[in-house]
Amino acid sequence: MNRAFPCLVAPYISDDFRKRLKEGEVFFMDLSGNVYLNLPGLYVEREGRANQFKGGRRSPGPFADKSSLVARYLFEHPRKYAGVREVAKLCGVSPGAVSLVFGELERLGYIVRDDKARAKLVRYRELLEDWVSFYRMKRQQELSFYWHRRDLEEMFSFLRSHKAPRGMRLVLSVHAGARLVAPFSNFQGMHAYVEGARGPEAAVHYWQKALGLSPVERGANVFLRIPSYRHSALFGARKIRGLEVVSDVQLYLDLRAFPARGEEQAEHVLQKAILPRFE
Repeated sequence: MNRAFPCLVAPYISDDFRKRLKEGEVFFMDLSGNVYLNLPGLYVEREGRANQFKGGRRSPGPFADKSSLVARYLFEHPRKYAGVREVAKLCGVSPGAVSLVFGELERLGYIVRDDKARAKLVRYRELLEDWVSFYRMKRQQELSFYWHRRDLEEMFSFLRSHKAPRGMRLVLSVHAGARLVAPFSNFQGMHAYVEGARGPEAAVHYWQKALGLSPVERGANVFLRIPSYRHSALFGARKIRGLEVVSDVQLYLDLRAFPARGEEQAEHVLQKAILPRFE
């Protein structure tokens, strides 16, 4: 039986992204002349070619950090057509940037536009699936700890009673977030994004001390994350049962990228929390 090999083809692939593709064992070639193929009986590697498609203002892609704010906003308001200036104002990005992302989303068939050029999501399941493929390539900066708490409910109880300084955030995701949104699995580890006014490293230090966490290499039950999406990961976060949880879209992305029962729990979040909004 012939074996298939994943290969990304694009006008230009940056140095950093080429490195990440290699680490993920994904082959690539771009129209600027960069190529990496390592097949049985065929090895081709050529890099360092400059971008031949510069010029003109282009969208960095709908799934890049700031660009993804547009899709996140549309998921938060699935039943309405949203205008460029509305999205720009509420997402904190320029109207020009929103217009570029609208154009890219329309070109890819994810949205439709009305006679006032306002946008509405239509192929939202396909958008999520393509977004997951992009998101899995992103590196998560995560620190592992052990917390002397019996299970998630005991952790949640302590967090509800804890009064953190203003601006110091701990936002639940992965299975801990799903437990509050659409429970399905019984995974007991707590994943959370941290954020603080003095930067993510200071936030990690604060929560480590406040919760009495011990750094460990094995047997961890708390995982503090510094968002790879610095601008957008916490967009749409909300409080559920007194605890802050990432948006349903971010929760879905994190679960799909998580190996331990993440796919099953992500599907449950999709069916129970995301898709009903579009019905």
